[in-house]
Formats: sequence, C-alpha cells, structure tokens
Amino acid sequence: GEENSSYADYEAVREGVENGDIYWITVIKDSVAGVAAWRTKYSHSKVPVLHDETGRLTNHVALGYSPSIILLDDHMEIAAFQISGSWPYGLEAAVNVLGDSEE
Repeated sequence: GEENSSYADYEAVREGVENGDIYWITVIKDSVAGVAAWRTKYSHSKVPVLHDETGRLTNHVALGYSPSIILLDDHMEIAAFQISGSWPYGLEAAVNVLGDSEE
C-alpha cells in the first residue's frame, strides 16, 4: 500500500510480505467498483485482494468492524485476532512472530 510514517513500527510486516516470510491477503466486502478502487489505490504484487461480495467470509469469522486483522500461524490456526477494533494488535503480533522467526 501507500507509505505512511505512522506505520514505521510495522515495517517488519512489509519486509516479511516482500520476502515471503508472511502472506497478506486483503478481503473486502464491498461493491465491484469499491474493490476495483481499492486494488487501484493499494496495488501490491504480493497482496491478493479477494472480493467477499456476499459477506460469506466476513460473516464466518464474525468481523464486526473494518479494518480487521487476523493472524494465522503455520497450521492455519488463529494466532492473533484484534479486539475491540484495535487493528494494530494484529500487526504487533505479526511483528512479534517475524522477530521470533529470526532468532
């Protein structure tokens, strides 16, 4: 996505996506035009954007707000799920996981 200095603490996540240590998938429940606008504005060759037109995925994981971040581990189990709309929680967990994998 676009550069933003307020995300400097999460640079490890960007680097992890770039070098394949972590996968970032964006799921959007919006109109076709809304998803296309997101893809245009935040295009990244290593971040697929999935259109959840019917809300099947967002309803399945009970996402009540947006943005939401869910961190899955190597076994596809939830390692972190932000709480009360505190989306940085998922990013912080990803930074911790990436830091642990470097040791």
